[in-house]
Amino acid sequence: MNDVNKRLLILPLIGSIISIIGLFILAWYSTTSYEENLWMVGIIQHFPSGGSVFDFLPAELFIPGFISAIVILISSIIIVINTLFLTRGKKFLANPEKLWILMGILELCVAVIYIIVMDIGFNTYTQRTDYPEYDFWAIYNIQFGIITPFIGAILSIVGAIAIKITNRE
Repeated sequence: MNDVNKRLLILPLIGSIISIIGLFILAWYSTTSYEENLWMVGIIQHFPSGGSVFDFLPAELFIPGFISAIVILISSIIIVINTLFLTRGKKFLANPEKLWILMGILELCVAVIYIIVMDIGFNTYTQRTDYPEYDFWAIYNIQFGIITPFIGAILSIVGAIAIKITNRE
C-alpha cells in the first residue's frame, strides 16, 4: 500500500468512528413545551418539574431504534477493524474498498429506514394509547445524532472510491 492510500485510510476510519459516537449523541428533541430528548439506542429523557428522568422508549420506537443502532455499530466496527488491519500491512479481505462501500450503503439505508419507521412507530403508539394523534414531525426535530450515520457512511464510501482511483493510477 502506497503513502497516498495510507493517508486515505483516515476517511473510512474517521467516518466509522463518527457513526459510533453518533449513537451516543442526541438524535431527536421535542419542539413542544414538554421537553424530551430521544437517542437512537432507544432512550428518552424527560424533564418533569425541573428534574431529569431517563427511560426506555415505547416498543414501537425502541425496537427500530435499537436494531438500527446495532446494525450501524456492527458495520462501523467492521470498517474500523478492516482499516486497522490495513494500516498494519495486513489484508482482512481481498478487496476492502468494496466492503467499505457496502457498509456505507448499509448505514445509509438503515438511517433512512430508521427515520421513516420512527414516524410510523410514533403514529402506531399514539393510536394504541389514549393520546391524541400527533404528527411525529410536528413534535420532534432532528439533532446531530441522526446526522452522524450519514456523515460516517459518506466518508467511508468516499474513502473507498478515492483509494480505488489511486490504485488505478
